[in-house]
Amino acid sequence: MQEQVSASLRSMSEIAVPGDTPTLDEVREKIERRYVNALGAAELAQGSVQGRMIEIEQAGVQMAGHLRLEQIRASMLSQALSTGGTAAFPGGTPASIATNQASDVHVVEKSLGQ
Repeated sequence: MQEQVSASLRSMSEIAVPGDTPTLDEVREKIERRYVNALGAAELAQGSVQGRMIEIEQAGVQMAGHLRLEQIRASMLSQALSTGGTAAFPGGTPASIATNQASDVHVVEKSLGQ
């Protein structure tokens, strides 16, 4: 039995990995280096003018989405009220909320130059 184990160990040492295979520590260092580089690039992009413009565009898209959602809610509420149902609408009347949202979208569009 011990002879078989010894023979198995010998055969395994003969098929050892080649010298150019990286160790786990080398792989870990490479991953950490890439991660740090990605963090640095993201930080630089955030501080750049282009990064700020992208943030403003995203805010505009989000604001337009909120406006559309409020318009849908207002139309659903008006349909419910016209059919005799009663519903509470938080945050004011649908018309006042839609007006406020529209003015917010216009402010964002002006800042984008649209």
